Amino acid sequence: VAEDGRMEIKMPASTMRACTKGMEQESAYLQALTNAESYSIEGSTLEITYDGGQGVLRYTSQHFPLENVLWTLVAMNGDDNLVGQPTTALFEPGTEPGKGGVGGAAMCNHYAASYTQDQQNLEIGNLVTTRMSCPDDVMQAESAYLETLMASQSYQIFGTTLVVISEKGILTYSANRNPLEGTYWRLNS
Repeated sequence: VAEDGRMEIKMPASTMRACTKGMEQESAYLQALTNAESYSIEGSTLEITYDGGQGVLRYTSQHFPLENVLWTLVAMNGDDNLVGQPTTALFEPGTEPGKGGVGGAAMCNHYAASYTQDQQNLEIGNLVTTRMSCPDDVMQAESAYLETLMASQSYQIFGTTLVVISEKGILTYSANRNPLEGTYWRLNS
Protein backbone atom coordinates (compact mmCIF):
# COMPACT_ATOMS: atom_id res chain seq x y z
CA VAL A 1 0.00 0.00 0.00
CA ALA A 2 1.49 3.36 -1.05
CA GLU A 3 0.01 6.78 -0.34
CA ASP A 4 1.45 10.30 0.02
CA GLY A 5 5.04 9.06 0.14
CA ARG A 6 4.28 6.48 2.84
CA MET A 7 4.58 2.79 2.05
CA GLU A 8 3.71 -0.54 3.63
CA ILE A 9 4.66 -3.87 2.06
CA LYS A 10 3.46 -7.18 3.43
CA MET A 11 5.93 -10.09 3.43
CA PRO A 12 6.30 -11.14 -0.23
CA ALA A 13 5.65 -14.75 -1.17
CA SER A 14 8.73 -16.87 -1.66
CA THR A 15 9.33 -20.27 -3.21
CA MET A 16 11.38 -21.21 -0.14
CA ARG A 17 13.83 -22.92 -2.49
CA ALA A 18 17.23 -23.39 -0.89
CA CYS A 19 20.12 -22.05 -2.93
CA THR A 20 23.82 -22.52 -2.22
CA LYS A 21 24.47 -18.79 -2.71
CA GLY A 22 22.46 -15.68 -2.05
CA MET A 23 20.03 -16.89 0.63
CA GLU A 24 21.25 -14.37 3.20
CA GLN A 25 21.02 -11.54 0.66
CA GLU A 26 17.51 -12.59 -0.38
CA SER A 27 16.39 -12.83 3.23
CA ALA A 28 17.80 -9.35 4.00
CA TYR A 29 16.13 -7.91 0.87
CA LEU A 30 12.72 -9.40 1.72
CA GLN A 31 13.05 -8.14 5.31
CA ALA A 32 13.94 -4.65 4.05
CA LEU A 33 10.82 -4.66 1.86
CA THR A 34 8.69 -5.75 4.81
CA ASN A 35 10.14 -2.86 6.87
CA ALA A 36 9.47 -0.28 4.12
CA GLU A 37 8.18 3.02 5.49
CA SER A 38 8.34 5.60 2.72
CA TYR A 39 9.24 6.11 -0.90
CA SER A 40 10.22 8.92 -3.26
CA ILE A 41 10.53 9.12 -7.02
CA GLU A 42 13.01 11.49 -8.66
CA GLY A 43 13.17 11.14 -12.42
CA SER A 44 13.76 7.47 -13.15
CA THR A 45 14.91 6.61 -9.59
CA LEU A 46 12.69 5.09 -6.89
CA GLU A 47 13.99 5.09 -3.31
CA ILE A 48 12.32 3.04 -0.59
CA THR A 49 13.44 3.78 2.97
CA TYR A 50 13.12 1.29 5.80
CA ASP A 51 14.10 0.85 9.46
CA GLY A 52 13.53 4.48 10.44
CA GLY A 53 15.51 5.77 7.47
CA GLN A 54 18.55 3.65 8.32
CA GLY A 55 18.26 1.68 5.08
CA VAL A 56 17.49 2.67 1.50
CA LEU A 57 16.67 0.49 -1.51
CA ARG A 58 17.32 2.24 -4.85
CA TYR A 59 15.69 1.20 -8.11
CA THR A 60 15.82 2.61 -11.62
CA SER A 61 13.24 2.23 -14.36
CA GLN A 62 14.31 1.05 -17.77
CA HIS A 63 11.36 2.50 -19.67
CA PHE A 64 8.49 4.62 -18.51
CA PRO A 65 4.97 3.37 -19.19
CA LEU A 66 2.67 5.32 -21.52
CA GLU A 67 0.02 5.82 -18.85
CA ASN A 68 0.14 7.93 -15.68
CA VAL A 69 3.25 9.83 -16.76
CA LEU A 70 3.14 13.55 -17.47
CA TRP A 71 4.75 13.84 -20.93
CA THR A 72 6.06 17.27 -22.00
CA LEU A 73 6.47 18.00 -25.71
CA VAL A 74 10.12 18.71 -26.60
CA ALA A 75 9.92 18.57 -30.42
CA MET A 76 7.35 18.48 -33.19
CA ASN A 77 8.56 17.01 -36.50
CA GLY A 78 12.12 17.38 -35.22
CA ASP A 79 11.73 21.11 -34.47
CA ASP A 80 12.45 21.94 -30.83
CA ASN A 81 11.69 25.66 -31.27
CA LEU A 82 8.24 25.48 -29.64
CA VAL A 83 6.00 28.49 -28.98
CA GLY A 84 3.36 29.20 -26.34
CA GLN A 85 2.96 27.47 -22.98
CA PRO A 86 4.61 24.08 -22.33
CA THR A 87 2.61 21.39 -24.13
CA THR A 88 1.79 18.23 -22.20
CA ALA A 89 0.01 14.91 -22.55
CA LEU A 90 -1.20 12.68 -19.73
CA PHE A 91 -2.60 9.28 -20.72
CA GLU A 92 -4.95 7.98 -18.04
CA PRO A 93 -6.24 4.40 -18.25
CA GLY A 94 -9.96 3.79 -18.46
CA THR A 95 -11.99 0.89 -17.14
CA GLU A 96 -11.28 -1.26 -20.21
CA PRO A 97 -7.72 -2.41 -20.97
CA GLY A 98 -6.07 -0.39 -23.73
CA LYS A 99 -8.60 2.44 -23.57
CA GLY A 100 -8.62 5.70 -21.67
CA GLY A 101 -8.35 9.45 -21.83
CA VAL A 102 -5.50 11.75 -22.80
CA GLY A 103 -5.35 15.42 -22.00
CA GLY A 104 -3.12 18.29 -21.16
CA ALA A 105 -2.05 21.74 -22.19
CA ALA A 106 -1.49 22.59 -25.84
CA MET A 107 0.39 25.72 -26.90
CA CYS A 108 -2.58 27.95 -25.96
CA ASN A 109 -5.56 25.85 -24.86
CA HIS A 110 -6.20 22.74 -22.81
CA TYR A 111 -7.41 19.61 -24.56
CA ALA A 112 -8.90 16.21 -23.80
CA ALA A 113 -9.48 13.16 -25.98
CA SER A 114 -10.01 9.44 -25.81
CA TYR A 115 -7.33 6.95 -26.82
CA THR A 116 -7.08 3.30 -27.77
CA GLN A 117 -3.76 1.53 -27.43
CA ASP A 118 -2.86 -2.00 -28.57
CA GLN A 119 0.79 -3.03 -28.36
CA GLN A 120 2.56 -0.07 -30.02
CA ASN A 121 -0.53 1.09 -31.96
CA LEU A 122 -2.17 4.30 -30.77
CA GLU A 123 -5.37 5.98 -31.89
CA ILE A 124 -6.70 9.29 -30.56
CA GLY A 125 -10.38 10.22 -30.87
CA ASN A 126 -13.09 12.62 -29.72
CA LEU A 127 -10.79 15.63 -29.19
CA VAL A 128 -12.17 18.71 -27.41
CA THR A 129 -10.35 21.91 -26.47
CA THR A 130 -10.94 25.12 -24.60
CA ARG A 131 -11.45 28.17 -26.84
CA MET A 132 -8.86 30.73 -25.73
CA SER A 133 -7.28 32.99 -28.31
CA CYS A 134 -3.52 33.48 -28.57
CA PRO A 135 -1.17 35.10 -31.10
CA ASP A 136 -1.40 33.67 -34.64
CA ASP A 137 1.94 31.80 -34.49
CA VAL A 138 0.87 30.06 -31.27
CA MET A 139 -2.56 29.16 -32.67
CA GLN A 140 -0.96 27.75 -35.85
CA ALA A 141 1.48 25.68 -33.81
CA GLU A 142 -1.33 24.42 -31.59
CA SER A 143 -3.44 23.47 -34.60
CA ALA A 144 -0.50 21.54 -36.10
CA TYR A 145 0.12 19.80 -32.77
CA LEU A 146 -3.52 18.73 -32.31
CA GLU A 147 -3.80 17.56 -35.94
CA THR A 148 -0.63 15.50 -35.54
CA LEU A 149 -1.85 14.04 -32.25
CA MET A 150 -5.28 13.19 -33.73
CA ALA A 151 -3.59 11.33 -36.61
CA SER A 152 -1.55 9.15 -34.21
CA GLN A 153 -0.80 5.67 -35.48
CA SER A 154 1.85 4.28 -33.13
CA TYR A 155 4.23 5.15 -30.32
CA GLN A 156 7.57 4.08 -28.88
CA ILE A 157 9.11 4.71 -25.48
CA PHE A 158 12.88 4.93 -25.08
CA GLY A 159 13.73 5.42 -21.40
CA THR A 160 12.22 8.81 -20.57
CA THR A 161 11.30 9.72 -24.16
CA LEU A 162 7.93 9.09 -25.82
CA VAL A 163 7.76 9.29 -29.62
CA VAL A 164 4.28 9.43 -31.18
CA ILE A 165 4.25 8.63 -34.88
CA SER A 166 1.41 9.94 -37.00
CA GLU A 167 0.58 10.35 -40.67
CA LYS A 168 0.96 14.12 -40.03
CA GLY A 169 4.38 13.92 -38.36
CA ILE A 170 6.26 12.97 -35.21
CA LEU A 171 5.73 14.27 -31.66
CA THR A 172 8.60 13.81 -29.19
CA TYR A 173 7.93 14.10 -25.46
CA SER A 174 10.04 13.86 -22.32
CA ALA A 175 8.71 12.41 -19.07
CA ASN A 176 8.70 14.78 -16.15
CA ARG A 177 7.44 12.39 -13.50
CA ASN A 178 7.35 8.65 -13.06
CA PRO A 179 4.50 6.68 -11.45
CA LEU A 180 5.14 4.11 -8.75
CA GLU A 181 2.74 1.60 -10.28
CA GLY A 182 3.05 0.32 -13.84
CA THR A 183 6.79 1.02 -14.05
CA TYR A 184 9.32 -1.80 -14.21
CA TRP A 185 11.85 -1.02 -11.49
CA ARG A 186 15.31 -2.63 -11.21
CA LEU A 187 17.13 -2.70 -7.84
CA ASN A 188 20.50 -0.89 -7.97
CA SER A 189 21.56 -0.69 -4.34
